[in-house]
Amino acid sequence: MKFDRMRLGYCPICKKYTVFVARYNWLRDHYLCIRCKSIPRYRALIDTLETYIPNWRELRIHESSPCGAASDFIAKECKHYIASYFFPDIAPGTTKWGYRCENLEQQTFEMTLSTLLSPRMYSSMCFILKMRSGKLHER
Repeated sequence: MKFDRMRLGYCPICKKYTVFVARYNWLRDHYLCIRCKSIPRYRALIDTLETYIPNWRELRIHESSPCGAASDFIAKECKHYIASYFFPDIAPGTTKWGYRCENLEQQTFEMTLSTLLSPRMYSSMCFILKMRSGKLHER
């Protein structure tokens, strides 16, 4: 298998030094950790959580439409993690295939959630967390 790029580095999801490889030039979706198969935005999210919200494992985190290595890592590490999808065939607040059914416009949660995550907003979230912490330019 031919790789366009290979580089040694540290993966915040594996918590190990590893090799990152890319078979295609579009690094955003193809610069993979050979251990956990994470892509850059998943690694950036975990690095941002660790750096700017070190107690994230104790928070209540709701992730909408989880997918990939970052979602798996957060689910494993966070005590109060809730993953949801919207299933039009079941009532909101119930469960299907181990996932809570939630409509993000009309959520059924009775508890206060600390953070809402969505794989589609990882990059924006990393930027917002850095801005709110006042550490945007320190890193």
